Amino acid sequence: MSLLSPTIIVKQSEQTINTLASSSKTVDETHEEFKGMSGHIHTSKKLLSKYNRREFTDRLLIILALVFFFATVLYIVKKRLWSK
Repeated sequence: MSLLSPTIIVKQSEQTINTLASSSKTVDETHEEFKGMSGHIHTSKKLLSKYNRREFTDRLLIILALVFFFATVLYIVKKRLWSK
């Protein structure tokens, strides 16, 4: 059974502490990046919902315009055919 010398134990402890510090720094950076991303995601969600509302409004206006157009065409055809 071999015993580890105190210098080896100290070096391993230093490596472990350095690894832990590096991992903590990476986790903190990732957390900050996710906080920044959440703002972008929230903004994107608002823009997409606004786009969906505008798309619905555009479709409704197009349908109403087509209905008005065909009603006008039918009115004109009716007046020309039945007035003779």
